[in-house]
Amino acid sequence: MPTLPSQCQSNLYHNKIEIKCPSANTSTLLIYEQIYDPSVPSALNVSRRNVIHISSEAFESLPPIQYLLLSYNKIKTIDGVFHGLGELLVLDLTGNIIESLSGGVLASLQSLQQLYLGRNIISGLTPPLFDSLGNLTVLWLDENQLIELDVGLFQGLRKLSILANANQVRELTPGIFDSLGNLRELLLAENQLTELDVSLFLSLHKLSILDLDTNQLRELKPDIFESLSNLTELLLHGNQLTELDVRLFQSLHKLSILELDTNQIRKIEPGTFDSLGNLTKLGLYKNQLTELDVSLFQDLYKLSILALHTNQIRKINSGTFDSLRNLTELWLYHNQLTELDVSLFQGLHKLSILELHTNQLSTLEPGIFDSLSNLSELWLYENQLTELDVNLFQNLHILSILALHTNQIRKIKPGTFDSLGNLTELWMYENQLTELDVSLFQNLHKLSLLAFHTNQIRKIKPGTFDSLGNLTGLWLYENQLTELDVSLFQNLHTLSLLALHTNQIRKIKPGTFDSLGNLTELVLYRNQLTELDVSLFQGLHKLSLLSLHTNQLRALEPVIFESLSNLTELWLYENQLTELDVSLFPKFT
Repeated sequence: MPTLPSQCQSNLYHNKIEIKCPSANTSTLLIYEQIYDPSVPSALNVSRRNVIHISSEAFESLPPIQYLLLSYNKIKTIDGVFHGLGELLVLDLTGNIIESLSGGVLASLQSLQQLYLGRNIISGLTPPLFDSLGNLTVLWLDENQLIELDVGLFQGLRKLSILANANQVRELTPGIFDSLGNLRELLLAENQLTELDVSLFLSLHKLSILDLDTNQLRELKPDIFESLSNLTELLLHGNQLTELDVRLFQSLHKLSILELDTNQIRKIEPGTFDSLGNLTKLGLYKNQLTELDVSLFQDLYKLSILALHTNQIRKINSGTFDSLRNLTELWLYHNQLTELDVSLFQGLHKLSILELHTNQLSTLEPGIFDSLSNLSELWLYENQLTELDVNLFQNLHILSILALHTNQIRKIKPGTFDSLGNLTELWMYENQLTELDVSLFQNLHKLSLLAFHTNQIRKIKPGTFDSLGNLTGLWLYENQLTELDVSLFQNLHTLSLLALHTNQIRKIKPGTFDSLGNLTELVLYRNQLTELDVSLFQGLHKLSLLSLHTNQLRALEPVIFESLSNLTELWLYENQLTELDVSLFPKFT
C-alpha cells in the first residue's frame, strides 16, 4: 500500500481500510480498500497509512496471518482488536501514539514471537500484560516514557531472547530479570539509571550483549557481572564512572567488545583487564586518564582496536603495548603526549591505523615506526614537530595516508618519502616549509592527493611533480609563490583540482596548463595577475570552475574562454576590468 498524504486519516473496519481525505469539492473523500492481500497470504501490512482507529472486528474473517505491521500510524488504543489472531508471530506497533496497554490486550496472542512497541508514548506497563506471551523471543519497548518497570512485568517471558528498553527508567528492582534465563541481548541504553543492584543480572547466564550506554551510573559493584560468563559485548559508554574495581570483569572470559568511553575514569588499576583474553575492541576514550600502567593490557592478546584518544595522557611507558600482537587500530590522539619511546610500537606488526594527532610531540625518534610494516594510515597532524628524520618512514612500504599538517616543519630532506611507494594521500599544509627538493616525491607514483598549502614556499623547481602521474588533487594555496615554471604540471594528466590561490603570482606562461586535460577546478584568486595569455586555458575542456577574482586583471582577450565548453562557474570580481567584449562568453548559458 502506498503512503497516504498527511492530511488523510484512516480507520480499520471489517477487513477494510476506510480512508478520509479532504477534497476541494466535498468535505471528505471516502475511499475503501481491502486490507488483506491474497498475494502475501501470511502478512498484513498497514504501516504508514495514518490509521487513527482500529475497530474490534477489523481482523475478523481473515485467513490466518503471522505478520501484522501497524507501524507509524496514529493509533491511540488497541484494546479488544486482536482476538482471533492466535497464529500471529510478529506484531509491529512502532511509531504510534499509544499511551497505555490494558492487562488483557495481548492475551489472545499466545503464539507471538516478536512484539515491537517502540516510539509510542507509553508511560506505564503493569502485569499481567505479557503473561500469556510464553513464546515471545523479542520485545522492543524503546523510546517511550517509561519511568519504572514492575518487578513482575517479564515473569512469563521465559523464551525471551532480546529485550530493548531505552526510556527514562531511574531504577531496576532486583528480581525483574529473574525469569529471563534465555535472554541473549539486554538493551538498557539511554535511561536514567544511577545504580545497579548486585543481584540484578544473576539469572542471565546466556546473556551475550549488555548495553548500558548513556545512563548516569556512578559506580559498578565488583560482582555485578559475575554470572555473565557468556557475555561478548558490554557497553558502558556515556555514564559517570570515575573508577573500575579490579575485580569487575574477572568472570567475563568470552568478552569481545568493552566500551568504557565518555566517562570520568581517572585511573585503571593493573589487573583490571587480565581476564579478558578474548577482547577484540576496547574503548577508553573521552575519560580523564593521565597514565597507563605498563602491564594494563598484558593479557589482551586478541585485541584489535584500542581507543585511548581524548584523555590527558602525558607519557606511555615502553612495553605498554608489547602484548598486543593482533592490534590493527591504535587511537592516541587528543592527549598530552610530548614524547614517544623509540620501542613503544615495536611489537605491533599488524597495526594498520595509528592516530597520534593533536598531542604535543616535538620530535620522533628514528626507528619508532620500524616495526609497523603493515601500517596504512599514520596521523601526526597538530603536534609541534619541526623536522623529520630522513629514515623515519623507511619501513612503511604499504602506507597509504600520511598526515603531517599543522606542525612546525621547516624542511623535508630528500629521501624522506622514498619508501612510501603506496602512498595515496600526503597532507603537509600549515607548516613552515620554504622549499621542496626536486626529488622529494620521486617514488610516490600512486599519490592521489597532495596538500602543501599554507606554508612559505617561494618557488617550486621544474620536475618536482613529474613522478605524480596519478595525482587528482594539488593544493598549493597560501604560499609565497611568484611564478610557475611552464613545465611544472606537465605530467599531471589525471589532475582534477589545482588550487593556487592566495600567492603572489604575477604571470602564468602559455602552456603551463596544457597537460591538464582532466582538470575540473582551477583556483587562481587572490594573486597579482595583471594579464592572461589568450591560449592559457585552451586545453582545459573539462574545466567547470575557474576562479580569477581578486587579482589585477585589466583586460581579457575575447576568445580566452572559448575552449571552456564545460565551464559552469567563472569568478572575476575584484579585478581592474573596465570593459568586457561581447564575444567573451559565447558558450555560456
